[in-house]
Amino acid sequence: MADLLAAARAAEQRHGAGVALRGTAAGVLHALVTGTPGATAGAVGRLRGAAPSPREGTVTVLRASREVRAALDVWGPVGGLDLMRAVKRQLDPGRNLAPGRFVGGI
Repeated sequence: MADLLAAARAAEQRHGAGVALRGTAAGVLHALVTGTPGATAGAVGRLRGAAPSPREGTVTVLRASREVRAALDVWGPVGGLDLMRAVKRQLDPGRNLAPGRFVGGI
C-alpha cells in the first residue's frame, strides 16, 4: 500500500495529473485520476508499476472518457489471458457475445 501511495504522489508531480485516493479495510484502493488523457494514462501507468502483481493486486480503470480509454489499456496486465482467450474461442467461436469488451480485446 505504501508503494501505491508513493506512486500516486510521484504521478501527480511527473505527469501533472491529480490523484485522490481512498481505501477500504478489505485492501481495495480507489484512485480518482484527473488531467489530460496523456497525463491520466501516465499516472495510471505509474500506479500499475507500483501494483504488487496480477495475482496480488492490479490497477483497473473503472470509468474513463473515450479519450482516456483510447490512450491506455483499461484492464492492465492480467494473468491467465491465454486461457481466457481459449475459453472464449470454445464458447463463442463467432465472437458474437460482446466482442472486444473484455480484457485483452476478448
